[in-house]
Amino acid sequence: MGLSLHPSLSGQPHRPASGTVTDPAPRTAATVAIARGGADGRANWRRAILEPYAAVEADTLEALRELLASRQPAVLLLDAALPGLNGPAGLSELRQHSPQLRTIVLGDFRSDSEELAYFRAGARACCRSDISLVLLARAVDAVLRGEVWIRRALTGSLVTELAALEAACVAAARGPQRPAGPAGAGLDSLTARERQIAAMLARGDSDPSIARQLSLGERTVKAYVSRALRKSGAGDRARLALLFGGGEPAGR
Repeated sequence: MGLSLHPSLSGQPHRPASGTVTDPAPRTAATVAIARGGADGRANWRRAILEPYAAVEADTLEALRELLASRQPAVLLLDAALPGLNGPAGLSELRQHSPQLRTIVLGDFRSDSEELAYFRAGARACCRSDISLVLLARAVDAVLRGEVWIRRALTGSLVTELAALEAACVAAARGPQRPAGPAGAGLDSLTARERQIAAMLARGDSDPSIARQLSLGERTVKAYVSRALRKSGAGDRARLALLFGGGEPAGR
């Protein structure tokens, strides 16, 4: 998957991941869905959809679900303020039914963490809702080529999170190292999420760090840890970390 740095916010020209300027790839016919409440706003975004792309529109979440089922567009321009969407969680729900959908989320994001949450939910791009039509057209081209359109300021955080998630998945797949005593006897009953969080604890991640990486509340993380402790019989966090092969976790 390539990486396109967002030129409107980075102050740099649009470049592919290699850092060399290339001619745009030839356009191929594709359907682009536009999901936005206001007709004027949809018309504005539609002007960025150039030939040979075809635009289809939805003004409500229910209409968008029906459109995705019937038309199966290649790209979705999704207004973060679409009524009923419910933020990144709503995007995750949409992608359960259309996992191949390449989504560009447009909105007035309040923080970097909000943008990152949309990327975690499966977005291929995040843009300000007032992005120029020229840059929006470039973003559509980029995601159709399989690239991610992202601001420079977010690339480090996103790469770090992907590495942490991969390490946690590897640790969970490797399986816990069982002790000879009673601790660890209930490890088979841990859910996939409980194993993932236990592996992250073993690596030394704190509760706030785990919450940020998994887009969970800190209280939710603590609840998962409590259940993992109870099921495994580990007794405390240090022993739970040892069960998952990570040694004693860092202090909290």
